[in-house]
Amino acid sequence: EVNRAIHRAETNVEPLDQFHEEDLRKERMQLKDQIAARLSTAQTG
Repeated sequence: EVNRAIHRAETNVEPLDQFHEEDLRKERMQLKDQIAARLSTAQTG
């Protein structure tokens, strides 16, 4: 959902204000970090 919302904002399908878009980007980055950490743990342990 987060990635879709960012894509829709970037393509002006559903424009967002700059601050909301930035918050979504931060949320996406945190989710990607969590996924990477879990994958790393799964590979080593």
